[in-house]
Amino acid sequence: MNQTQSVDLISSIVGEKLGVAGDETRRLAITGALSGTVTAFYSRQQSFLETVKAAQHDGIHQTS
Repeated sequence: MNQTQSVDLISSIVGEKLGVAGDETRRLAITGALSGTVTAFYSRQQSFLETVKAAQHDGIHQTS
């Protein structure tokens, strides 16, 4: 597998996970911005999950 094929494969896998179009994901990979995009995506997702868990925790421990 050559470098172009590797970029295409990785960008298609990551793009599918992030819901980003293939050409845009490939551009991000080539320019070096893809890793920052992935980090931001998963950081935002983690923050959302922490918020949900905190809300569930508060709901369980509230008294009427």
